[in-house]
Amino acid sequence: MSYFNLSEWEWLPRASEVLLILVFGFIFSRAATALVVKGLRFLDPQAHMIVKKLLFYSLFGAFFGWSLHRLGLDFKVLIGAAGIFSVAIGFASQTSASNLISGIFLIVEKPFVVGDTIRVAEWEGIVISIDLLSSRIRTYDNLMVRIPNENLMKSAITNLTRFPIRRADVEFSVAREQDLDRLEKVLLALARQEPLCLDEPSPLFVVQGFGESSLSVKFCVWTSTASFPKFKSHFIASLKNCLDEESISLAVPRRRVETIAPSSRSTFF
Repeated sequence: MSYFNLSEWEWLPRASEVLLILVFGFIFSRAATALVVKGLRFLDPQAHMIVKKLLFYSLFGAFFGWSLHRLGLDFKVLIGAAGIFSVAIGFASQTSASNLISGIFLIVEKPFVVGDTIRVAEWEGIVISIDLLSSRIRTYDNLMVRIPNENLMKSAITNLTRFPIRRADVEFSVAREQDLDRLEKVLLALARQEPLCLDEPSPLFVVQGFGESSLSVKFCVWTSTASFPKFKSHFIASLKNCLDEESISLAVPRRRVETIAPSSRSTFF
């Protein structure tokens, strides 16, 4: 009790007062934060989230400081303790500081926003939050992945939904004797029949090169980003059915196997 200017009889009612201050402060901070951020709809989602958290912790921090004051806490003791632990905290917070700075750069640069679908290293999913220390994405199999902001700044980020349209590329091989002009006409006709294929940019037919016993080709079509995940799978299936109907066979790897009879002459050493 040496750190507090309270007698033993004063401790219980003062503790009850502090508890009421903290409870009221929490409720007030939540309500005031919700009221303020409600009028900030012009902000983008991640800025809205950051402002909401900063405002809440600032308000509640003020009530927390008031509660310490009502306890009669000697702030000189806190300052002394802070000096003792400042070095240890400094070493421990190096990573947090790096993540914090990286988070600020992510918010300012905006390589992605909440709701975008991104690919980072082996992870791919929808961004559900961008905080000061880390960002979170929800993968396609409904897993939450937390990625430190420092790692995001050091990694190549692919934003799959940044632009309104995307190109779907389908690569396959056909026999070398295949009539490429006819193949191109068949594929272009297929693209015109697909309602989700865009006319502009126009579809593209590319001959990529020779295989061991085939020709490698690529057919590229454009669709809206929102339709892309379902469209590509559907279009590949439609392309396969179209080639079957037109009697255009996909090339399969061929291997020549020769069986050589063992020599009847034996050599001895």
